Formats: sequence, C-alpha cells, structure tokens
Amino acid sequence: MNKGNFLQFCYLLSLFFLGACNSAPKTTIDESPLKEPLHVDTPTLVSEEKLIVPCVLDTVLEFNVAQLTLKPTDSIYIEEYFLKNKQIDSVTKLYDNCEVTALAIEKLVSKRIPGFLRRENKPEKLFLKLKTEQWHLMTTDPNLDDAGHEFEHYFKEFGYYSIRTQCYEGNFYKIVNDSSGDVTKLFGRPYFSSNGNYMISVSEDLIAGYCRNGFQLFKNENGNLVMIGKFEPTLWGPQSVRWISENKFIMKCARLKNPNTFESLNFYTEVTIKE
Repeated sequence: MNKGNFLQFCYLLSLFFLGACNSAPKTTIDESPLKEPLHVDTPTLVSEEKLIVPCVLDTVLEFNVAQLTLKPTDSIYIEEYFLKNKQIDSVTKLYDNCEVTALAIEKLVSKRIPGFLRRENKPEKLFLKLKTEQWHLMTTDPNLDDAGHEFEHYFKEFGYYSIRTQCYEGNFYKIVNDSSGDVTKLFGRPYFSSNGNYMISVSEDLIAGYCRNGFQLFKNENGNLVMIGKFEPTLWGPQSVRWISENKFIMKCARLKNPNTFESLNFYTEVTIKE
C-alpha cells in the first residue's frame, strides 16, 4: 500500500469510528440520550502497525457521572462464571441452534440451585423464585420481539438472576431483581465487579447485525442498577469481561480484519472507571 492510499484508508477508518455513537439501534432497549458519551477522544492513526490493535482502544469516553479510559493490553484467559469454558464448548458443538444450546446450558447450570427456577406446561414458560417465596413468570414483550427465555446464572450475593432472551432473530439479556422481580434489559451477558459495585453488559455482533454491538456500564446502588452509560462501536465489539479490580476490567473483543471482509480477529482492552 503506497502512502497516499494508506492515508486515505486511515481517514475512512476514522469516519467509521466517529459514526459509532450514532449507529441505529437494532433492538428496542431503554435509551437515554444523557447516557451516550458526552465526548470521545481518539488519538490519530499514525502507522500501519496500529492496525493490528485498532486506535479506537486508545479512547476516553466522558459520561455525565464517570470517565472510561480504554487502552490496549495483553491477552488474558477469561473463564466464564456460569459454566466452565470446556463445558460451554462441548455443549455448543452438539447443537446448531443458539436457543437449543442455551436451553441445554440452562439444564446444566440449574442443577447448582435446585428450587430456584422451574419450567411449567411448556418449555418457554420460565419461573424464577423470589425472596418473597413467590414465583415470577418471565413474560415476553412483543415490542422487543422476544420469543423465549433461558436461565443462565443466579448472582445470589448481589440479588439478581441473569436471563438470556431469544428473539426471532438475535438475542439480548434481562437481569431480574430477586426481591422485587424488576427487570432490567441489557445488550448482552452481565459481568459484576468483585464487590458488586459495578456491572457491565457486553454484546458483539459485527457481521449478522441481529444483536446490539457494544457495552452498557451500570452502578449498583443498594440493589438498584443505574446505567452510567453505553457505547456502540462499529469496527469492533466486546465479547467477554474479566474484572481485575473494583474499578478496572479487561474486555476480550473482536474486530473485523478489514472493513471489506467478514473475517474477525480477537484483541484485548483494559478499561478504567473514574467517577
């Protein structure tokens, strides 16, 4: 690639990134304009080597109540909390359907907490047991195009159930308060910090476009989840999270190999929260 073509490519890449915050939503989830970044600071792409780890990682997101600093970091192993990675892989290989896979995972993880959930009449009817001893039915919402629910994890120490929600195309997550039954809709899988002060929800969908692509960060205020902000990039997306301190986490992410291909590559970014 000659110098002129490379500079043109960098310019186009910058335009793609700057459009990330304004990308059209793909599912109807609670939106608040005050929770979009107030300011995004991204250094200029200066060399071809920077394409290996996108410059969008060297980013500061300014929200109303907090600042998030994203920077490149070394790869680390992230073991999922709801089931061992090897078990997840073995179940995934058995089925060619995401919903069926999620139901199979539900059967495995629900054995750890007998008596806290049940299926009734039909498989799509999922009930969760609240602290009041009442059973909470997970209902579908036609406005969200959700078709069913699959239990994934019980954050008993923080008082929340994590539920995967299947749509006719794509999926998202819901997190349910085990005291009130109140439901918070999420982009994707939730990850709580060690002490439960924060929770981040992540989802990556760069190719199909059926799910949200990005993350939401919440503050856990005495059992009430308040969203600090959300970010939806277009050139990369977060897949999983590992908290390394109460205000710092590492995300495993994927990016397109280049804007004209469906191939993706993994990389890691460290995020620091400053309130």
